[in-house]
Amino acid sequence: MAPLYCIVFMGELVPGLAAEQIITALAARCGMTQQRARELILGGRRAVLKCGLDPAEAQRYSSELREIGLVVELEPEGRMPAAGQSLEIDLDRTVVLAKRPAFDGNPYAAPKADLTAPASGWSGEALHPPRAVSAGRGWGWIAEAWALFADRPWAWIGATLLLFVISFALNFVPFVGGLAMVVLGPIFTGGLMIGAHTQHQGGGFTVKQLFVAFERQPGDLAWIGAANLGVTILIVLFVGVSVAIALALAGPDLTAATHHEGFDPAQLAQLGPLVLVFMLCCVLVGFLWTMCILFAPALVALNEVPVLSAFSLSFQGCWRNVLSFLVFGLVAMALSLACVLTLGLGFLVLVPLLTIAIYMAYRDIYYR
Repeated sequence: MAPLYCIVFMGELVPGLAAEQIITALAARCGMTQQRARELILGGRRAVLKCGLDPAEAQRYSSELREIGLVVELEPEGRMPAAGQSLEIDLDRTVVLAKRPAFDGNPYAAPKADLTAPASGWSGEALHPPRAVSAGRGWGWIAEAWALFADRPWAWIGATLLLFVISFALNFVPFVGGLAMVVLGPIFTGGLMIGAHTQHQGGGFTVKQLFVAFERQPGDLAWIGAANLGVTILIVLFVGVSVAIALALAGPDLTAATHHEGFDPAQLAQLGPLVLVFMLCCVLVGFLWTMCILFAPALVALNEVPVLSAFSLSFQGCWRNVLSFLVFGLVAMALSLACVLTLGLGFLVLVPLLTIAIYMAYRDIYYR
């Protein structure tokens, strides 16, 4: 006799979807009132939605609920722990499901179909709200990345060299080339994230995967680059205005003194505290913005998250793992210093290694 399963709502929603949108969809599909759906969604508690399902029905229910926007799991009926509340929902059987995965006997297996549900996107893996992991994972990501790099070292080095060449060539184009590279950067990064994911899932990695994101979500990835360019320009303008303000506050005497041979550099010491404040502001803005864009290319390329939601989710994932990234940064810094001793050749290994490590961190924080 086939085992029976329960559908359990974990109290979490698929990132990137509005709660009201999910409430409306759930009420319409399950025949419950808007108020009842709102209590379930906004309650944030674990709830059993339906029990007594055979494996095929359990797979169907979980797929439909994830499409609506609920983070659900399948649990064997006989071994399921007590939940906060229990419902008996019934999805609208008139709804036609597209690309439903065939059941292979294992309700916990990843879907074999290329699902378009917001929960999984292109990667085929459900995206969960970012979680905090232990500080030691900062080193663990790099250690796990080494295994993937060692499996295809020449392909990863080749992709890195090609990216260096493209960047070098674009920077020869006055003004426009450097700006174009900033905008295109997230598209190349998205391709590397897809390549790392493909390799992690058992496929291979080839140099041409550097360009694969030009076929998937290139517009959204380019918007990430454009936003990065805009923020960088704002920071540069802030630095320029800050210097002008500092000189203005110092008074005309100091400004005029800098043009005389007898100028004493110690006179600039009075600007020290003010310059320090401006520098700290720039560092803080840069640090916060880095958290916003670190995982954004992976979120867009792998899970098709909208750009603004990707910025928000990336920031949340980094903020909840500050200690992990502190360890990650210290290890990366030590490895960078070691690469200097190799006359820079070690960066051909370190750059792809850290790129793969970002993917491993993404899996650790956003997948389960």
